[in-house]
Amino acid sequence: MAQKEDYQAVLDQLTAILAEKVSVPGMPVDIYAQEALNLSYYALGDKELLVAKGLQAEYIDSLPVRVGAMQYAQSEWLAVSNSKSEAAKEWNGISEKASVLHRELLHDFRFAYRNDRELKMLVDKIAEGNGNADMIQDLSDMHALGKANPDQLVAINKDMSKLDLAAEYAGVLGIC
Repeated sequence: MAQKEDYQAVLDQLTAILAEKVSVPGMPVDIYAQEALNLSYYALGDKELLVAKGLQAEYIDSLPVRVGAMQYAQSEWLAVSNSKSEAAKEWNGISEKASVLHRELLHDFRFAYRNDRELKMLVDKIAEGNGNADMIQDLSDMHALGKANPDQLVAINKDMSKLDLAAEYAGVLGIC
């Protein structure tokens, strides 16, 4: 894999570049790389003239290696970017199911604990807030509350396995 070797060859130079000196190319990297390779081809043909006009020969000679390194880095970035995208899709799928369960449990808890002032206040406290982090904590809290006070939930024929599912979702979403 020549591009990986190119990347390794210039890695020290790349890591020495200060962050404020790094810029985003004004065009897609694949097009940028192809145009750089085209220029390299022409520059090699006109190397003597370009050097005579003041262009350093090392720039012309190192261009194919630097382009290969850029192509390799772009490929690696795309692989990482795609894996993050896949993780986001998985998280979104699970969080949608968790959100449905969250609403269901809140509804059932409000009904089941409606006659117990203290438990109803706990459910109301759990229901406060919004956002993903709050939902994850709510699922964990409802699991604990339901396991500690199952009688009212059993009395309304609540599927108690939903409490375990809430804990599972809280655990999975909490580490994603």
